[in-house]
Amino acid sequence: MLLAMRAFAPSRPAVAGLAAGVFSGALAATVYGLSCAESTATFVATWYTLGMAMSGALGALAGRWVLRW
Repeated sequence: MLLAMRAFAPSRPAVAGLAAGVFSGALAATVYGLSCAESTATFVATWYTLGMAMSGALGALAGRWVLRW
């Protein structure tokens, strides 16, 4: 996702990396959710949100260097 976004030449690479990370985390959570039998509200709210937040933070950190132009 970050390499694809590099072609757009973002003016704020950390924010663009955050968006790419959250999108990637949401996509991964969707795929995982289709095969996971656990669907309680507490589980979904805690672990899916935490996973998307961590991938967003990693995207923001990586975006500073990968999306620089």
